[in-house]
Amino acid sequence: MPPTHMAKYSRPRDRLGPTYSRKRAITACQVCRFRKTKCDNARPTCGFCRKTGVQCIFEAPETDHMTFDSASLAILDRLSELSSQITQVGRLVTNPSSPRSQKSYSPEASDIIGFVADELSGEKILDWPIFGRSHSITPVIDSLLVTDNCSSVNDQYTGDIPTTELWSLVDQFLLNVHIKNPILDIQSLHGAAATVIRDGFGFDPDSCLLLYVCALGAVSTAYVYPHVNLGRNSLEAGYNNIKNSMRYFSAASNRLSIVPKFSLLEIQCYVLSGIYHMFTMHPLLAWRQFNIASVSCQIYFKSESRETLADEVSRGLEQRLFWTVLKSECEIRTYIPAPSSGIVGFEYPSMFPCPPSVHDTESTQNSTDAYVPLRSSVEAAVERKSWYYYLTEIALRKIENSVINVLYRDANESWATMPFPVLVEIITEFETQLGMCHRGLVDEISFDLDTLHKHDELIFHLQERFWEIYKLLYRPVLYCAIRSAVEVNYPEHVSFIGTALTKLFHYSSQTCGPPYYRHHGTWFVLRSIFSNSLIVLAGLKVGKLAYDNAVRENFMNALRELRYWQDEVPDLKEIVSLLEGLWTEVRMGLGAGGLLL
Repeated sequence: MPPTHMAKYSRPRDRLGPTYSRKRAITACQVCRFRKTKCDNARPTCGFCRKTGVQCIFEAPETDHMTFDSASLAILDRLSELSSQITQVGRLVTNPSSPRSQKSYSPEASDIIGFVADELSGEKILDWPIFGRSHSITPVIDSLLVTDNCSSVNDQYTGDIPTTELWSLVDQFLLNVHIKNPILDIQSLHGAAATVIRDGFGFDPDSCLLLYVCALGAVSTAYVYPHVNLGRNSLEAGYNNIKNSMRYFSAASNRLSIVPKFSLLEIQCYVLSGIYHMFTMHPLLAWRQFNIASVSCQIYFKSESRETLADEVSRGLEQRLFWTVLKSECEIRTYIPAPSSGIVGFEYPSMFPCPPSVHDTESTQNSTDAYVPLRSSVEAAVERKSWYYYLTEIALRKIENSVINVLYRDANESWATMPFPVLVEIITEFETQLGMCHRGLVDEISFDLDTLHKHDELIFHLQERFWEIYKLLYRPVLYCAIRSAVEVNYPEHVSFIGTALTKLFHYSSQTCGPPYYRHHGTWFVLRSIFSNSLIVLAGLKVGKLAYDNAVRENFMNALRELRYWQDEVPDLKEIVSLLEGLWTEVRMGLGAGGLLL
């Protein structure tokens, strides 16, 4: 049973009420709709698609929407509307007839999902004049080159791999990993697991994929709040899980060479390998795996053999893999100045991946005689909520990429040379897009933006994503406030400046999350804590943030979180030492005494 084809399964037609009815008939192909150009509707391939050689896909008749539930279609329409609005900011700053059009911060509309790294890092905040340019740390890329070359995740494990804990590891993977990146077909995964239970792990492609699943199931932990510190540091607490996972990961890596090249299965394996490296705090190794997956993905989409995989499940799978690969590469390159695979510029006709129908528990159970899946792994509400999260994540990724293109294309100093009213207008436009996205959240994942939510994992991660983008928006305002008296020079924007700085400090001061929880994005959270701490210190130094017990306690919490992971992420020791010194320096400057703790 090749996982690349993903076995079809029955799709109930009346699971969640009436089908979603669109307001108008859609006649253009997906590519022309995405480009917002007139389509000649020639079948089977329109004129533009025939000329450019891309796959031409026409929307199926409305009766085919029965395979999706109404809520899924509704959120797709909302997100598509949001994506069509994101380019407005690009038009705002590229209008040639407007004095606001300046080369240094004018992205092309096609760059909407492009981005640059480096200027977003905490190291760049440390270069701000407020810190006197007397502090520096080892560039993150240098630290990663040393630690990842010494990584133990490539240790070789020999001998047979037991199958006694296979079902529990598969279920842990589905609940802890797949729920955020649904790149596998659950029913096919269960079928492959049943085969391994019967025959044992073989030296074959299906076993390779399943071993990566087991590795992630073993290293991941369930999200529980409040979290309990199970050890003095992350390595001590996670030792057994990491050690257990490494034998599966090593066995999977040994089989990776036999997986068909440039296939959906190969892309799946490389993505899962990259996610595993993120769990074990090796982002540079993860980037390499995501980069290979990105290249394979692009070649796959250009191959004629792809046309043989015309079934609905495979088409949905390739959409999800494309967006997961793109999103993963963007996330890492936001913090590491690594080269791009080029996937951000790849023209793909689907603006968002289409959700599959929620698996029917009864039909899934009947697919194998050996296993009755845990209810939690196939529960309709869980899978539906997972999809809302996944689609919203993609929408936020697009917005963040556009923010980076507009505001972080050049050095931070460029903010001071940009006309401040232009900066205000750009930020306001992005605020509008973020507001649309937040208001469009369905009930299952909706939340109050300014109240920290920790009890629900998916909502907690979404809130973090919103906050990260808002912090990127408001960081230039703080920089300008430090460099010049913007409140005096632009009295009409005093209210805007005050609100922006209040939100920036509020989002930067909040505890970033349960400090003892290992997940795909933990390394990103640690980099964010570093940037947040520098923002708070800059606000205190310039007098834009008042020192009080809450600020002190939040800063101390941030240091505790960094210390917890510093034995596993070596450059954190240098970061903690730097922040401790800056904190003491700031408090002495405020007359609060020299004691840090």
